[in-house]
Amino acid sequence: MANLVPAKGLAKRDINFFDEFTASARKQAQFLGVLVVSLVALVGIFVVWLFICIFRNAAMTKEINKLNDLLNSEEYQSIEREAADLEAELTECNQYYYALSEMRKTVDETNPAETKVADILGDNIPNDTYVSTYEITGTTFKFTGYTFNYYSAMNIVHLIQESDVFSLPPDISVNRVSAVSYGVTASDVAAANAPENAGDENALPAPETYNVMDVYYQIDVTGTLTNEVLVSLARFTTANDTVAALGGIESVKQEAGTSYYYDGIGTYEYNGTFYSLTGITINGLGVDEAMVQSIATGERALEGVARENIQINLYYTPVDSIEITEGGEE
Repeated sequence: MANLVPAKGLAKRDINFFDEFTASARKQAQFLGVLVVSLVALVGIFVVWLFICIFRNAAMTKEINKLNDLLNSEEYQSIEREAADLEAELTECNQYYYALSEMRKTVDETNPAETKVADILGDNIPNDTYVSTYEITGTTFKFTGYTFNYYSAMNIVHLIQESDVFSLPPDISVNRVSAVSYGVTASDVAAANAPENAGDENALPAPETYNVMDVYYQIDVTGTLTNEVLVSLARFTTANDTVAALGGIESVKQEAGTSYYYDGIGTYEYNGTFYSLTGITINGLGVDEAMVQSIATGERALEGVARENIQINLYYTPVDSIEITEGGEE
């Protein structure tokens, strides 16, 4: 059979096929080479990272062992004991500071005698009245007297108040003095009215026969002087079933009858330790638990009127961490 395809054309197609096959094989070889290099690089990186981790862990283990050796060393144990001693010394110094501030508060609370008040009282006693006793204790002024006029008590207070003696209206008590109040008992009065004693010159007269001049009144006046009072605030911790002072006493002098105001006292930080408010006393009287809670959460402030010296004690317990709020006072 005759070959219809020229031999030259077959040779040309064979050559083209060989070239294409060679090019494809070359591309595959290049791809495999890149893949192998990439895998080798990844393995190398992994090995390097593994060695870094091993050396790093070894270094950290070494440092941990050194730190454990330091913690267990006698030198560190002595430092720990020294730190405990310093903490105890700090606590002792803190209590000493509190004692000094308490002494200072006592001095500030001791006001000199208001001699001018006695002079003002003496200059304003009406003719129908006399004062038997008077007393000035801190910011409180008391006096007792007797008068034939029921309204003389008001008159005395009005006259002395013109000199601005009292910061607030005083308490005034006016009581009629009866014969029984001065040694005549009820049985004596009954005996005076007994029929068998009629005409007895030694018997007591019947009450209705007393002279009208014997009817008089006792006056008792108690008021707060226009003076300065001391508002003192102290903080304590109740940790470990013991009460210890947190710093000294903060004292502020202000006019009697004015208001005091403390805000932001629900939290406190002292010597790097955080505390939370759990209790309040004012002049030894406990504040209602609900009110303490509202003050501790910052919903309200601690406020009142200082008509006398005020001692506020705040009690705290330590906590891990708190958000400290700024406090103030007026």
